[in-house]
Amino acid sequence: MYHARHMEHFSYHPSLFFLNTPNVKKRKHDGPTALSADAPDNHTLAIDSDSHLSPSPIASFISCPESTSDWFQCALDSVTATPLSDGLQEIVRLFVELETVYKFQCGRISFSSEGRPAVFTKWVRGGRWRQSTPSVTNVGEFSTVWWRWWVSLQPSWRNFESAGRPCIGVDGNDWDCLKAPGPNGWLGVVATLIWWGRAITNEADQKEYKIALKDAKFMMQELLENLKVK
Repeated sequence: MYHARHMEHFSYHPSLFFLNTPNVKKRKHDGPTALSADAPDNHTLAIDSDSHLSPSPIASFISCPESTSDWFQCALDSVTATPLSDGLQEIVRLFVELETVYKFQCGRISFSSEGRPAVFTKWVRGGRWRQSTPSVTNVGEFSTVWWRWWVSLQPSWRNFESAGRPCIGVDGNDWDCLKAPGPNGWLGVVATLIWWGRAITNEADQKEYKIALKDAKFMMQELLENLKVK
């Protein structure tokens, strides 16, 4: 599911911002639930149909850092370079909280690069934040590749619906495959979700995207809970 290897090269510049991280409360689950963009559950993100076009001001959810690391400061500056919707702000907040728990360490465990979106691989090899933000030109193709990659990262205990999407629910205790602190872990998921959202122009693509946001948010919340009880 994941590979331990030396980190892919990155460089940094002095920066900038830090997000306020909300407390994540423990929740009980009655079992796995199939993902749906419109399903009324406690994990639904507040996303308008045109959320990628009507973002909230970045200044409303960031403040100056007390202490962090160079890679994280640059990563955060990069992913918040343009305004984010409420749903993406929540994803970024969870990313910040995860890396805070890890004390912003630059770990050597990384998410698998196999099958990840080509635009992300190009961004990494080009020095990440040293280059301009990538653009997604084919939303349908990107969605297919992103889901295949995301599914490959999941713990073996996750259940899947008939369409191949993960079900909401926790059915195991092994979270090791999602524990990847540093620039080669969750940053990739966060960055690709942001690029994907910016490229959406129709309702059908938005519905699929909301499902992805919902699942990423759920797994980030549950991983945080697991890390906090260790």
